[in-house]
Amino acid sequence: MARTPRFDPYGSSNSTLVFLRSVLDDVKAFVRSTQRDRRDVENDLTRKCVQFSLKRMRSQAHSLLDRHIQVTHKNTGAWLAEWLLQFKNVEFHEQGLHQICQEAYRVRTDPEMLVMENLGQATHANKIPETFSRVRHIIGRLAAHIRSVKQLLDDGIYVDDLLESYEVSAVPVPASVSLPPADGHTDLRGIMTRMFRLGSKDPRFESTLGYLSTMDEHAQLEGRLSELHSPDRKPPTVHAEVQMLHHFYDNRVAFAGADRYIATSKPACMCCKLYFRHHPAMYVEPDSHQRVWPNWGPILLPLGQAEPGWTEQREVLNSVIHDIRKEVIMVIEQRRAVSFAHPDSLTGITDMMNEEPSEPEDGQWDVDSEDLETGCGFDGGVPL
Repeated sequence: MARTPRFDPYGSSNSTLVFLRSVLDDVKAFVRSTQRDRRDVENDLTRKCVQFSLKRMRSQAHSLLDRHIQVTHKNTGAWLAEWLLQFKNVEFHEQGLHQICQEAYRVRTDPEMLVMENLGQATHANKIPETFSRVRHIIGRLAAHIRSVKQLLDDGIYVDDLLESYEVSAVPVPASVSLPPADGHTDLRGIMTRMFRLGSKDPRFESTLGYLSTMDEHAQLEGRLSELHSPDRKPPTVHAEVQMLHHFYDNRVAFAGADRYIATSKPACMCCKLYFRHHPAMYVEPDSHQRVWPNWGPILLPLGQAEPGWTEQREVLNSVIHDIRKEVIMVIEQRRAVSFAHPDSLTGITDMMNEEPSEPEDGQWDVDSEDLETGCGFDGGVPL
């Protein structure tokens, strides 16, 4: 960007802008502080971030307690149950939540975390594995509130020049294309007719439709399709990644250091990832958790074909649809359900090696990526 870097959060409220400005001020102060004073700056910023995220932290802590109770009463070894007791007496005020985040950060490399990961991957008739997996995930999310501050301050040292003079501004949230109303073709047969290039003449059509019809008896696929097109349903939204892509591309805004990368607080969904892949802006393709959100929508072009970007957007969306169609057909042909039921935020802990948990290297299990939070979970991910 020009001489004055601009940090552009998308759709932010005034309180968020004030918070971001204060965070950058603290990062700047940290970079310019002596080694002795940096601990005080880090503690102040951590408290500030805890205060800003209290609502989310309370939700995470409540969820951890609920899952913790399930785990400790479902065939858990005494030693693991005892380890989990440290999360039992949570106080939900600011100081208490700060403490549980610090505790989660402290134990993030404990052998018990690896044990819970392995238990979470086990095959079991009930939901015990899912509970172990969720507990481990929430501990990682709580630890991330501490780790992200440390990472931010450490990274600030390497971008000292950007902290000399900067501006924080919000990007307006654009309207999304509305969902078309359901019609006589909004059923499994109609959808599969459009999915195959040859429509119902494709040799795979009948077997595929038969498979989906069998699934429909158990999963009520057509009923869920009707719900997606209900007029009472929340309208589609333009995801943050797409908002920022168009903010830079449409306004011809230059990236600082020519780094054509758009940072987000969580991995992108499949539609956003494919949108980046096929858009002529050619920005860095974001990491993705591969989930598909039914409420995803492109930016509305009110004038339709008269809009300058209409042809370009149509080509991008056709390419996105083409790739999703290929993926869906492949999954159906293989007769397997691809489960994307993992959280769309990252735990904050890297995949642990399948070694004995008694010999971890210091920090080996701690991830260095940015703090990633669930942000669009109101819709539920749809597995392809």
